[in-house]
Amino acid sequence: PEKEGLVSGPEVVSRTAVTEHVCQQIRHMKPAHQQPREQNAVGAIGIVALLAALAILKTLLRVEYLPATALAVEIALGTGSAR
Repeated sequence: PEKEGLVSGPEVVSRTAVTEHVCQQIRHMKPAHQQPREQNAVGAIGIVALLAALAILKTLLRVEYLPATALAVEIALGTGSAR
């Protein structure tokens, strides 16, 4: 009797094996409230950079809100990738 399964390359993998593997991977994941503080700090810095750029673009340079928002996002993402 053939088992119903998922094809992975030349062999057939049973759905039970795939489900067990996925469940095992999920069990090893950390909940969101246990993320390292460094990740939280990086996120906070990104938000501050975004809001600062948006404030400068809107108030000092008098750029309309839609292009100012797009530019602020680009600026904030650029500060995160600079190493």
